Amino acid sequence: MVVTDPFVDIPAAIRARWNAQIETGGDGGGAITTRYPNDNRALPAGGLWARLTIREGEREQVDVGAATKRSRTPGVLFVELFDDTKEGTAAVEALSKRVRVAFERLTTGGVTFRTPFLSGGSSGERLGDRFRVMVACPFYADDFQ
Repeated sequence: MVVTDPFVDIPAAIRARWNAQIETGGDGGGAITTRYPNDNRALPAGGLWARLTIREGEREQVDVGAATKRSRTPGVLFVELFDDTKEGTAAVEALSKRVRVAFERLTTGGVTFRTPFLSGGSSGERLGDRFRVMVACPFYADDFQ
């Protein structure tokens, strides 16, 4: 797929990959409850779950003088992984590996992912009665006009 409308195509490609691999368990792991920034459902009361946030950077023209102009949009997919603190860290760490494998050095739907990393370090953090690890997946997408 070629990105023709970066404001629509980039988030759609990212969500499609997440849904196919992680949310539905298509990668062979269990299905994961997922929330998005525009999701008005209540946050899960407990258990393992994820929140996706897509942050696009400044789009810029990368070809000058060509018949077809190419623009590039960089960005980062932030995947916050949560579990109950009483459950320990094993499930969140296993899920972070699934996210890394699903998005590492991959091009899908016109979006090219680079190397994911643990944002804020590998230890995660406690937020109330939940433990959180954040995986950052840098990406870019080119569109042509």
